[in-house]
Amino acid sequence: MKKAMRFDTLDFINIGTGEAEEWALMGGFNKLDESPSPKVDTKGYVHDRAASSTVTGYEPSFPFESDRIVDDKANKLLYEIGRNQKTGEDAEVDYIRVELTEEITGAEKSNTFAARKFRCAVEVTDISGESLEVQKVSGTLYQCGDFIDGEFNIETKKFTAAA
Repeated sequence: MKKAMRFDTLDFINIGTGEAEEWALMGGFNKLDESPSPKVDTKGYVHDRAASSTVTGYEPSFPFESDRIVDDKANKLLYEIGRNQKTGEDAEVDYIRVELTEEITGAEKSNTFAARKFRCAVEVTDISGESLEVQKVSGTLYQCGDFIDGEFNIETKKFTAAA
């Protein structure tokens, strides 16, 4: 029984502009979690002894903490959003999670894996560090709208949406 390890999930952020996507591996991150955060509607009906619940939606977020690595492009982008106190669209990024446990097979599918593409608002909550320690950048990526399911080639760094 193979267990999924954290390094079986790769995270990329778009450091490009406009139509010219440029996907950078999110290096130097000590933590980058996924919190689906389901929204549950619970009702108690007079004829039941127990409540009934329904999942009505999600508010996904991705809490992160990273060492501040000045020559890592993904890390630098998130740092600059917090440092420069960017807001609105200037504080949003495209983000991809790649599942190395889910390889896509077939012709011309070498190095291609299941992936999801998200639009995320970036909240940088702390830029911190003690004396003689590497600075840390921490915060949360908040999903905006629905994700796009697809596949990602880790060699060419190209995302293709599912049909």
